[in-house]
Amino acid sequence: MTASGVSLAQNELDLYTTAVRQSRISDRSAWMARFLKEHPQSDLREDALEVLVWDAMESGQRDQSRQYAQELRQIDPHNALAMAVVAETRAETTGRADKKAAAQAFEIAKAGIQVYPQMHRPEGMREGEFILLQRQVVAVLDGEAGLGYLADKDYEAARRYLHEAVAIRPQDPRYLYGLSLALLDGKDAMQQEGYLYLARTVNLTQGTPAGQQIANYAQKRFEKQGGTTASWNEYLAAATTPGMPRRAPATQPEAPIVAKNVPPTRPGVQPQSEPRETNPEEIPQPTFKREYVARTSPVSMGILIQTEHLTKENRRQILDALTDMIRHLRNDDEVFIMAYGKSLQFEQDLTGNPKLLEEAMEQIKAESGTALLDAVGFAAGHLERIATNKNRLLLVISDGRNTPSKDNPLTLSQKLNTVRVDCIGLDVDGDSGRRQLESLAAYSGGQVSFASDTRQLRTAAVQMAEAIGIEFPD
Repeated sequence: MTASGVSLAQNELDLYTTAVRQSRISDRSAWMARFLKEHPQSDLREDALEVLVWDAMESGQRDQSRQYAQELRQIDPHNALAMAVVAETRAETTGRADKKAAAQAFEIAKAGIQVYPQMHRPEGMREGEFILLQRQVVAVLDGEAGLGYLADKDYEAARRYLHEAVAIRPQDPRYLYGLSLALLDGKDAMQQEGYLYLARTVNLTQGTPAGQQIANYAQKRFEKQGGTTASWNEYLAAATTPGMPRRAPATQPEAPIVAKNVPPTRPGVQPQSEPRETNPEEIPQPTFKREYVARTSPVSMGILIQTEHLTKENRRQILDALTDMIRHLRNDDEVFIMAYGKSLQFEQDLTGNPKLLEEAMEQIKAESGTALLDAVGFAAGHLERIATNKNRLLLVISDGRNTPSKDNPLTLSQKLNTVRVDCIGLDVDGDSGRRQLESLAAYSGGQVSFASDTRQLRTAAVQMAEAIGIEFPD
């Protein structure tokens, strides 16, 4: 290569590096678009387009995301990220009225699921952000595949894929609604769970034309199946979604119950008939309008630490990893610190002042005890009450063990519906602890990592922080 050729290649790499290192989505998109304009034949073109697709997704610019995804597919027709965007677009737009377009979206989603394991991290993208990108790709591909199986009346497959999609995207009304229908129809219908997801859809879409259609249909179907208005109101009270105000129930139900699951002695609901497959003409197919909150938006975060692990040997490393996160908060971020053992220690309320948070971390006292779910319920409820940002996160560091909880499952689920829970499992011993943390994360669309030592804990903390736009030092 000539000297001029080396210079040109270096300029190309420098511009790409400058672009990918921008911390703000709008700045990174602008710089990356400039890179593509100046170097249209670059070997990094595919990576640049993947970054642009992802940034457009994160900032809710769906037209731009679609445009870049089409360009990306011209380079690589089997790019999973591009396939996810194209499948979702076809299903949401022409697919509502065009069965052929809906079938094409279904096929693209299924093909995307097959090639997803081949995804590569775009050059220069941080590992934590790439993990988040992967999760969103999985959510879209599984969601669109699940809706396709639902249209084909393959309810078992629809449930499997839509459960995965909703676990990552708990606020997506299309996937929530689809999952509720998949659970309520077909063989082995799951009435209680299905109506809970249907009620969540109603709550999420209230105040919109789509919401009114869904609300009318949901209550009518519930009552036709033998439920009462009072019981349906219990579902609505129990089925809040992250970021939405919780409805106050008139009474605290033991659990949402409907139709054939209700014992004959329970007042309010008397089963009248077995579940049946609904006539498709009876099911409304509204257009859903999403209000997207990017994961990189300012965050109100609670850090909940199990103090039993703050032993003399590893206390410093654990606190240092969390303190690094605190020191790199953005201007509008806010954090509180809680610790738990047998009891809950409230160290510092929500603040953006790193010094106060660091001092609170140092004051945490080691204590045995595993009151995990009580601590999570209190911390999540506190975030719901006082957080100023719509992006709400509870970071839990725990081994997953739990003493009997004061909260019943319904009370806890109400609290978890309002925040996302990310878990770092430290020294988890046994399947029960893993399942406990996985369930807490999955229910709210969070993520979970497991660490056997403090070095791995720091790596997990780095990835989770970067996923919400908080950059750790190198």
